[in-house]
Amino acid sequence: YRLLPRHLFPTQIQDAKAAVRFLRGNAQAFGLHPEQFAAAGLSSGAYLACMLGLTAGHRVLDEPYVPRPAKIAHPGLPGRSQSYSDESTHVNAVVNYSALVDFLGIQTRASRRGSLATKSPEARLLGHAVAENLNQAKLASPMHHIRPDAPPFMHIHGDLNEVTPVDQTRKFPAALLEAGVPSKFTLVRGGGHNSRRMMDNPAIQDRVADFLHRYLETDGIRAVQEETVARAEADGPTSP
Repeated sequence: YRLLPRHLFPTQIQDAKAAVRFLRGNAQAFGLHPEQFAAAGLSSGAYLACMLGLTAGHRVLDEPYVPRPAKIAHPGLPGRSQSYSDESTHVNAVVNYSALVDFLGIQTRASRRGSLATKSPEARLLGHAVAENLNQAKLASPMHHIRPDAPPFMHIHGDLNEVTPVDQTRKFPAALLEAGVPSKFTLVRGGGHNSRRMMDNPAIQDRVADFLHRYLETDGIRAVQEETVARAEADGPTSP
């Protein structure tokens, strides 16, 4: 997706939605099930995954973005000259590793965001301090797009996260549950913002696999994970 500082919100979510449309439009060619799409990510990727989960059909954010054909995909992929604007951008499950979800809420905390309002991650995404345009900050915040028909969410957050406050991730799943959306929260002890305690933790991986297996209704996810674990055990430890 297009990056800061040249490209500001909402170009990133437009690109993520374009990817979903492309994959759904080519589901048969790629051997995909169009109703078994999960969005998952860490940090900024988790933010985009959350926005995908909550803004399908949004009158502003779901407007199709049509890039130049050369930018859509590798020439060898099918349909590279199409925008697939008729395809849905909805996803069927979301896995959120440490996303920033409420740009307005984080401004109430005593943190570096108070004194460096224009240099915080959320301000850089918006192109201005949050307080300068609260409506835009709200539009960019997953917390303010929660709806009862949202897909199931799983949230994983480290208690030592130095970038995204843990209260953000605690309040988000609670708000989803209140709206009637399945939402699971796992706090990883000793986990930082981009921590191997979260990403490479077998116990966390098992929970993610169970979550996806349940809500995507597929046995393939568990089978792939079990095969990967078995192969790793057979290979034994590797040198750094």
